[in-house]
Amino acid sequence: MTNGSFVRPFTVVSTDVADSSAGGYLRHEDLGDAAQGAIRAAARAWPDPAKWVSRDNGDGETTLAPSEVAKSWLLTEFINRTHVELQQYNRNKAVDHRVRLRVGIDFGDVRVQRLANGGLRPSGGDALVTAARLRDCEPANELMRERFELIMVVVISDRMFQEAVVPGDRGLRPESFQELTATVSGKPGYQASAWMTIPGSSSSVLMPSGVTPIRDRAISTVTGTSPPLLHPNGFTGVKADHIHGGVQAGVINGGVKQTNDSPKPRSSGAPDDRWILLRSAINVEGLHGELDEETVEAAMSEIDLVEFRRRADDPKDTKTAIIALQRLRGLVVDFPHLLKLVNREIDELRESS
Repeated sequence: MTNGSFVRPFTVVSTDVADSSAGGYLRHEDLGDAAQGAIRAAARAWPDPAKWVSRDNGDGETTLAPSEVAKSWLLTEFINRTHVELQQYNRNKAVDHRVRLRVGIDFGDVRVQRLANGGLRPSGGDALVTAARLRDCEPANELMRERFELIMVVVISDRMFQEAVVPGDRGLRPESFQELTATVSGKPGYQASAWMTIPGSSSSVLMPSGVTPIRDRAISTVTGTSPPLLHPNGFTGVKADHIHGGVQAGVINGGVKQTNDSPKPRSSGAPDDRWILLRSAINVEGLHGELDEETVEAAMSEIDLVEFRRRADDPKDTKTAIIALQRLRGLVVDFPHLLKLVNREIDELRESS
């Protein structure tokens, strides 16, 4: 039963656990509970989470952030915290019991029902529909199928991108997002311009094979050679180097699509999941207060420099990458598990040079 309803502006975060239906009811329930727990833990980082509204979707959740929550905060702190919570959950799980989340985000007026028990439930509004369709769009599904190491894929509406990302608040960078045409299986009439990013990653090319990207309007003035930068919380998304519109010709190599004008990766380059693991491990220590914000930012900058230099086939770049890793080692010297990851990369680079 309901006790009326009201309409207010919200930012809608619609989530769904990828591949949750296989494996029976208990697996489905466990994955859904873990996803909801991560999302709600991230929401508690906002000073007044009681104003948020949520609806349990079984294997995901529809979350409404009130209008006073900055959209840039949602795309940085909220998404980053959700990603870290999921990584913590997945760390000791078998591959088929890890939570992997597709996320769609839009904003607008939403109708909310007042329930008889005093609770609130989202019930209608264009933003609810748009966020759900972005979550379920084919590019997001394809990417999760092709890159099983990914924990989250986030797709936002074009107007969310223009309002929250383009101004650059909280260190958001347009080149960390890739524009795409969102289509949804079973909805042949639906097509929308949207933007996709991967929390915790800095791969060169985001698009899955067979997906045609739109020419990037917002980053046309951004050079394709500058290394990606991070905001203080360590959220990077994906740098959209070498995207020129049209179908990307090439093959998938280590999760990164190679185009005719893309630099070939060094044969010794570390797979993306290594860098995702290292970034996330550093973020965990930062969120727990073991590493201060300045150290986390410095560490992420060194990782960015290493990845940028490793894309070039030049011994000088290898030397620069080793020096950056040595600086990174100095930053995490008191953390044996981080030190082990950094030393492994230094050893690999030295062997390949």
